[in-house]
Amino acid sequence: MVPPLSDAMVQQAPKNLGLRGVRRRLWGRWAAEIRVPRARSRLWIGTFPCPRTAALAYDAALFCFHGNNPPGHRAFNFPFAPRLYIDDHRRYGLTLNNVRAIAERYALDVGSFLFRPLPPAAPLVPVFTAAAAPVVVPAANAAATMVAATAAAVDPYYSNEADNTTDEDVIAAADRLLSMDIDEVAALIGIVQQGE
Repeated sequence: MVPPLSDAMVQQAPKNLGLRGVRRRLWGRWAAEIRVPRARSRLWIGTFPCPRTAALAYDAALFCFHGNNPPGHRAFNFPFAPRLYIDDHRRYGLTLNNVRAIAERYALDVGSFLFRPLPPAAPLVPVFTAAAAPVVVPAANAAATMVAATAAAVDPYYSNEADNTTDEDVIAAADRLLSMDIDEVAALIGIVQQGE
């Protein structure tokens, strides 16, 4: 339960944060409501713990009443949020209680997905590093040494050494590749194929 706010806190807190159909109640929760089309009444959707969830409830009710294209000055609070999938012929048959229940469920389900806290960042692990020094195999006892050398050899693309490549190097290489004409690309492919 959210504790009631003091009079000073209520006067300082914004009433709706610029979100349509959302206002703050005196006890700290956020209310969502919408005008019913072709009527002089409002549909009370419910109260929610945060303003974004209440705004999602308003968006869902707006979609239930008007579809993807709300008329006039009405607009979605989150135009790029996922929308409900309700056929037009079913949407026209919804009662006010259906709209309220759909909007409340949508707000809680989608809000818990869209506005969940981000997980803590994982530590960065270098992927590409400099190549290891070549391993020299003496002529005596070459078979046993060859197995050890193969196991000790490091793939130049996947090693644990630090990478000294800077962003400027990567951008310069990309610029060189993107500025090549077709003849230069064909010559480069020929060089790569010769090396294989």
